[in-house]
Formats: sequence, structure tokens, C-alpha cells
Amino acid sequence: KKAEQSGLTYSDLERRTLIALQDDDTARMIRERFDYVFVDEYQDVSDDQSALIKLVTEGKNVFAVGDCLQAIYGFRGGNSDLLRNFRDEFSNVEVLHLPINYRCSKEIVDCANEIASYTVDGQSDLYEPAIADKGALGKPIMYNCCGDELPCIVDIIDELHDKREEYKDITIL
Repeated sequence: KKAEQSGLTYSDLERRTLIALQDDDTARMIRERFDYVFVDEYQDVSDDQSALIKLVTEGKNVFAVGDCLQAIYGFRGGNSDLLRNFRDEFSNVEVLHLPINYRCSKEIVDCANEIASYTVDGQSDLYEPAIADKGALGKPIMYNCCGDELPCIVDIIDELHDKREEYKDITIL
């Protein structure tokens, strides 16, 4: 159907660009247009995207941001090994850790750090445990609902509200 409509997917465009950049003159023309390349969410870059970045930059002047623990696009070809091996693939790499979490409470950050410590990436020298910028917001309450969860959740919320918890302060994960 794609061929009938003369359509291309994003992956098709990437592959065609890779083919075009195999020509030295084309690659040089593109490289001369850009002094630096910025790549966000590098943990989700695919092999084709990594090859494009290398062809355009010759492995120089790449600013990449990523966190292997946040890789979510493996089903689309994202390969977090590319971030793990970034220092081997590019020149003059400097790793800057940004450990302060400005969004979550200390309890959530501590929980995330605990979970991360059991992963390959959490044991890597690229990993640095996060630090919560926000103070404690209260201890999470954990419940285990068996069977039909909805009535159980409603009962728990009613119980918390009866104990003077405001509805706006109750979160379900």
C-alpha cells in the first residue's frame, strides 16, 4: 500500500539519507553546513540514526543527552548500547552527570535509585544515583489488591479520606 501511495516511512527516509551520504561530496556538503550536532534522548537512537550522525559529524562535535535507564524505543529499533559505547565511537568525549531530579520527591527518587542499582546500567560508570531537589512529601502507602482492583481502590481511597486525607493528595500508580 505504501508503494501505491508513493509514501515513505521515517525509517525509509533515514535509509535513503544513509545511501545519499555514502557519496563523499554529499557528506562533505552536509558536514560543512553544521559545526555541531545535538542529539537528545540518545538512548533511543537506532543503528541507522547512529550511522547518520557519524557520517554527518565524522565523530566530532556531537552533543548527546541520554540515560540508558530511560530507554523506551527498543521496539522501534532504539539501541541503548549506542549510548553505552558512545565514548568508543566519538572523539573527545566528556561525560557530564546531571543527578539532580527537580520533579520527584525524595521517596520516589530513592525508590528509583534502588531499582536502578539492580540493573546493568545502574552498575555502570555512566550511572550516578539521582538526588532529589524536593524534600520528603510523605511516605508512600503500598497496598496489594487481589482480584477486582477497582472496588479495592475505591475502598482504600474512602478509608484515606475518612482519615482526613484530601482527594487531591492521593495518587494511584
